[in-house]
Amino acid sequence: GAEAAYRAAIVADPGLAVAHDNLANLLHNKREDMDGTEAALRAAITANPCNAHMYNKLGDLLYKERNDVDGAAAAYRKAIAADPGYADAHLGLGGVLTLGLTSQEDIAAADLDTAEAHLRKAAALYSSGTPSYGRAHLALGNVLCKRGYAMEVHATSLRSEELLASAATLYEKAVEHCEVGGTSASYLVQVRAHVQKIRADLAEMQGALEDDARAKRMTGRKR
Repeated sequence: GAEAAYRAAIVADPGLAVAHDNLANLLHNKREDMDGTEAALRAAITANPCNAHMYNKLGDLLYKERNDVDGAAAAYRKAIAADPGYADAHLGLGGVLTLGLTSQEDIAAADLDTAEAHLRKAAALYSSGTPSYGRAHLALGNVLCKRGYAMEVHATSLRSEELLASAATLYEKAVEHCEVGGTSASYLVQVRAHVQKIRADLAEMQGALEDDARAKRMTGRKR
């Protein structure tokens, strides 16, 4: 069978990367043998360490099947190093860098700038209208939402009008990208409603600042 043929080819030439890759595909798709798949992919990389495609496949396996986020990120970075124009690797890395961000502390500690940069790169590399193009924009929209949230929290603690306005802008840009990505209408409604709330908070903050300024002017005149 095919597996025997691939293994025979590897015995004959252990440096034949394509044979290791074919074996990895068979073990993953037909046997659901993740240990064997990972071993075959790593052997393919050893045979051809400049193959971005192999690193990207390893990253996908580690992320989706192993839940090894750090390992996946390292593999995606190696894919990008081998081929800076490899869109799937940029999308993969941008995605894993934003996993598990469920709390304010998680979001504040995450490297969202790097995630955003890779997702923007992926979105620019994919052809418009393709499923991957949509996924890249959806992931980018989600990152911008997280950045908006982090900035909103920071702005609220500082009572910073400028930062709060920037947070609202990030949310609005997130909506634009999520629309391209084809996200659910209910999610967009929630984000838009949140933007309206922020804009209302901004107006209230500006009104309070103007009231303070008027009060200070009146106090100065009385003196």
